[in-house]
Amino acid sequence: MATTHHSRLHYLDSARGIAAMMVLVGHYISWKFDHHMAVRYLSLLVNENDAVSFFFVLSGFVLAYPFLVLDKKMDIGKFYVNRFFRLYPGFLAAFLINYIYSIRHDLNWAEVSKVLLHSDRGFWQEFFLLRGNNQHFLPGWTLGIEMAASFLIPFLILAVRYNKKLANWLLLAIFLGNLVIGSFMIHFALGIWVAANFNLISGPEFHKSALYRYRVPLVLVAMVLFSLRKIDRLSAFGPFFKTFADYTHIDFFVYSGIASFIFLVYCIHFKGVQRILESKLLLFYGKISYGIYLVHWVLVRFIYDHWDRLNDLLGGSEQRTFILLFFALLGTSTLLALAIYHWIELPFMRLGKKIAGRMKATVEI
Repeated sequence: MATTHHSRLHYLDSARGIAAMMVLVGHYISWKFDHHMAVRYLSLLVNENDAVSFFFVLSGFVLAYPFLVLDKKMDIGKFYVNRFFRLYPGFLAAFLINYIYSIRHDLNWAEVSKVLLHSDRGFWQEFFLLRGNNQHFLPGWTLGIEMAASFLIPFLILAVRYNKKLANWLLLAIFLGNLVIGSFMIHFALGIWVAANFNLISGPEFHKSALYRYRVPLVLVAMVLFSLRKIDRLSAFGPFFKTFADYTHIDFFVYSGIASFIFLVYCIHFKGVQRILESKLLLFYGKISYGIYLVHWVLVRFIYDHWDRLNDLLGGSEQRTFILLFFALLGTSTLLALAIYHWIELPFMRLGKKIAGRMKATVEI
């Protein structure tokens, strides 16, 4: 099995697309019908809450890959510019759409002045991704974490580039820090660790590792860890688990982060998994995955805000309405995500690269 150093690992785009679809499906099925046991069991497979753990672990890997594997030069200032234009314009469009939808019944000059002058309903805090304020675009909390982590990640990458053995110590340090302050940085650090060990993971030497030797039980453990939050909702773990989480800050996101790390390692090593992920449909949804994540929330809100009217319009059978509106949600999200990809993501990414290309060097490594 030869080690490959492609400039972009497209099968990981597909993995991101699957995670984005999990968020869409999970939000749709749990919004109104979470009290149904069938929906709760389905949520074990479609875990919208912890799919974001995979986003974070994958981001750590993707951001570190060019510098730790392809050995590209990093300029920290240009890194920040490119990251900002990759994430923020799409978020801003989604936030404004959700905000307008939230105040649609009070859309007048008096309301707008309250918003602009007094940050009514937390407008400016959410606009600038401050303090986790996500009253209107709930999935925006993950973008706040991505942006904040992006300021720190270059320094982790540079430390690991200086000495790849530092990846182990940084991971330990961040995990221990998590016990005190609580942080999602452990997810990004896990991704950086994978990038630091990419040659080992993608090559034949990986067969000698414990991760390969115990690959089947580890995948089963990862599946359980990834769905632990939903298992708890089916059958509560009891006060000891909650007390342990409160004292250590080892919550469901930490467990699903470890699971995501295992999934990412196996995606990188196993060619059979990569062949599946490189199917045209999955690659397509991987390409527009950020748009799917951005647009689905307002559509889900619209469906359930008008559920009774839509149900009557479609014949009065909740089961049939549920299925028909799911396909309407999927189709509409796909079209809007495609538009966002071509009209917002690509133009602003090009703009970011153009600005970074004209910048003077800041700190080059």
